[in-house]
Amino acid sequence: MLKNYMESTDQSTVKNYPGPWLKHRESRSISDDVVWLFSDGSSTGWFGAVIIHPGKSIRRLSKYEESPNRNINPEFNGAILGLEALEPGTKVNIVHDLLGLGAWVIGEWRMTKPAVKAKTDQIRKIIKEKNLDVHFIHHAGHQNKKRGERPICNSEFTKYNCEADKLCGSAEVRDTVEALC
Repeated sequence: MLKNYMESTDQSTVKNYPGPWLKHRESRSISDDVVWLFSDGSSTGWFGAVIIHPGKSIRRLSKYEESPNRNINPEFNGAILGLEALEPGTKVNIVHDLLGLGAWVIGEWRMTKPAVKAKTDQIRKIIKEKNLDVHFIHHAGHQNKKRGERPICNSEFTKYNCEADKLCGSAEVRDTVEALC
């Protein structure tokens, strides 16, 4: 099931894209009632996902895929990688830094490129087949980053967004699980 709106933690994004489909909400904390999927992709072809089952575990995944469309495909692939790792029936918040990812999947943005349509359809198919309850949250990438510096990951929410970003730059296929007490 897809919600017909998404959230953004970035007020300027909401101002630039007015409409009932995009709501502003300040940075959130990781809650126990839902799984959190932080995804990202890099123009190098690497993509990653951090999946948090609050109070249980954190799973970190990264992978590489050669693609002619390196600006958008890796962003979608990070979300796909994470969604494929979820159990059927999972309620999940997907946190991503490409605004279009959520906007295309919920149907608010028009798809003009075949590659975008193909990736959007792939995500919708996974959601339907696994009966996932999905909510998209846009979180501007590299928050608090000054030109030429690494991002400052100073909140729990931003920390995991930064972790997904770092997985894309690790150049290492990864699938690790960390148990939480």
